[in-house]
Amino acid sequence: MAISVNSVFEVQTGGNDTNGGGFVTGAAGTDYSLVASKRTATGSNDSTTDAVAVGTGVITSVTAAFTSAIVGNIISLSGGTGTLAQGWYQVTVFTSASSITVDRNVAAGTGITMNIGGALASPGMAGGVGLVTGNIIYIKAGTYTIASATINIATGCFSTSLGFIQLEGYQTTRGDLGTAPLLQASGISTFTVITQTGNDAITINLNVDGAALTSSRAFNIRSLGIKLTAQNCTNGGFAVSSEGILQNCIGTGCSTVAVFVGFTTINCIAYDNTITGFSYTGTKISAIRCIADSNSGAASDGFSTGSTDVSLANCISYNNGRDGIRVIDESVVILNGINELT
Repeated sequence: MAISVNSVFEVQTGGNDTNGGGFVTGAAGTDYSLVASKRTATGSNDSTTDAVAVGTGVITSVTAAFTSAIVGNIISLSGGTGTLAQGWYQVTVFTSASSITVDRNVAAGTGITMNIGGALASPGMAGGVGLVTGNIIYIKAGTYTIASATINIATGCFSTSLGFIQLEGYQTTRGDLGTAPLLQASGISTFTVITQTGNDAITINLNVDGAALTSSRAFNIRSLGIKLTAQNCTNGGFAVSSEGILQNCIGTGCSTVAVFVGFTTINCIAYDNTITGFSYTGTKISAIRCIADSNSGAASDGFSTGSTDVSLANCISYNNGRDGIRVIDESVVILNGINELT
């Protein structure tokens, strides 16, 4: 078995990547992942270092003081006499104050560290918890340092090819689309901070700063990105497959590679980059109500296309280094656009 498709994970700056970090929506228990810290000395469902596994899904503890409220929580298990590698398990059954059952077998061992509740600390680790198609990951506003180009580890980059994964930032309450969390790259090279290449995956309300590091990219998205910001990237702000769509996204401070490359953009803005804002290399692509403003450089255009079947509708290009709209192929349609040079 595996964790439920209905599992929702939480990332907060005060969290810890050894916390439980998640809960199954609709489960009968109480979601302990909404706060930063794991449960300790609360009198029930406490984290402990005396958990015992016997090779089945049954976990026992003499000090955790389990109650039915633990059902549906994702718990972290690691270490002990069996040197158990850290893993995240869904609690499926409450049996007694000393016994629960999780979603799959756990290798036998005693003295296992069992962390209950508390948010994870890094988006990268959220990619390493054993996600399944359909899971949701929420990241609360704050600054998260991305200090490793390795994917799906603590302080690393996030990557999944699973379908229907939703990765969403929020300010105060899940879904509020307020101040986006900032994912700040530091001391690394040749990386993409967020990779979401599964079918129908959604990436919402995140701000990624590539810090002008070598070959830095903010997002690689296959399906849908909404309200995303890519800043200070040197290998493109957004790499999106030809069928992908970006809506209400921003790219600024980027260099070397065009900010938006080869996909449909709606209400997107590229400004103050030293490279072309929008570059279209695929076919059957549209830019709708997009703005390219003050992208400097002798070869920097607001919009550039060498593709066929590209349409630009209600777009504005202003004060860019070379051309406002540079068209190489004749099968490009421009409707109600504004192209101004200064």
